[in-house]
Amino acid sequence: MNNNKIRDLIINHFSDNDFEVEFRSDTRSLWDKTLDKVNYIPCNYLNYSTEYEYEYQRVFFEECFDISLILKKNNILMSVWPLMITKKDENIYNITSYDNAIYPPLTSKNLSNGQKKDLIKLCIKLIKKLSKNLNLSKLKAIDFFKNEVGVSLWHQYLIQEGAYLNLQYDLLLNLNEELSLIKRNFRKSSKSLINKGLKLWKNTIMREFNPNKWEEYKKLHITTSGRQTRSDMTWEIHAKQIKEKQAFLVYLENTKNEILGGGLFCFSKNECSYRVGVYNRSLSDMPLGHTVQSIAINEMKKLNLQWYNIGPIFYNSFNPKPDKKEISISHFKKSFSSHIFAKYEFKLNINEKNNTYLA
Repeated sequence: MNNNKIRDLIINHFSDNDFEVEFRSDTRSLWDKTLDKVNYIPCNYLNYSTEYEYEYQRVFFEECFDISLILKKNNILMSVWPLMITKKDENIYNITSYDNAIYPPLTSKNLSNGQKKDLIKLCIKLIKKLSKNLNLSKLKAIDFFKNEVGVSLWHQYLIQEGAYLNLQYDLLLNLNEELSLIKRNFRKSSKSLINKGLKLWKNTIMREFNPNKWEEYKKLHITTSGRQTRSDMTWEIHAKQIKEKQAFLVYLENTKNEILGGGLFCFSKNECSYRVGVYNRSLSDMPLGHTVQSIAINEMKKLNLQWYNIGPIFYNSFNPKPDKKEISISHFKKSFSSHIFAKYEFKLNINEKNNTYLA
């Protein structure tokens, strides 16, 4: 299927139920306008996050279609849903949002529970319909922290559809607490390392875009990685986030004003997310990462954000078993977290007969 046929299928699916569809790539401003009606905006749903994922993924596939959509009814903005379809050799397709999985649509806070139920059911029906048209037998979906109480409708309906559930976990920091209390709960060893780093290096927060320092940071990433691991376009997207006040860069310099390490953090009106970190390998035994995290958390508090999504935590009991690097990074990130929240991974067999509840 080509992009136009996929779009037509989506439009017809929703129009049969009196919904209108707009595609994010055609109207970025409408995506932002719809997001403004959502109670809590995870960073992965921002316009630039969706664009980044598309640019990052498309280099690995023969074709990649951004079909992220906005749902309306009677001209009322109801939902945004980040979606992509990828194709590799021999017509092998996949439907994804991020991390090779389908994320849930975000719905407007103005919708009734009944309206939300109808919309979520239609969205799940769509991914099943798309899967059959693309000859997919299995799908992976995700549900995660959105600052809500209880199990989401997305979660409920996927389980009712016969999806198999696997648990993962994310680390978050509650930014609603006073900064003094947040830092009091850091590990004792982390506090000592942060104080050491603040004395050793000059620290800067790039709130206004600095092209020279940005290029230096990018080059450090390439040098440390041993190669360029992402396209120039993805770096340009991150640069735009800083320019449009949707991200900031924390970096540390030596006495020669050379960048030794830093971290890029993007943010919505509710949360912050750690996106890109790079640190000089020759200083791997020094507290560069600890110092950057502490400075970034200070900035998050100034921005009046609610939560810092630090990323996943891995345990040795996981299957497949995580490697030593993943365990080590988890230990480092956990020292800055206040909460561990479940992240639900669903595997849905499209052709498996089950008692559907989505009629």
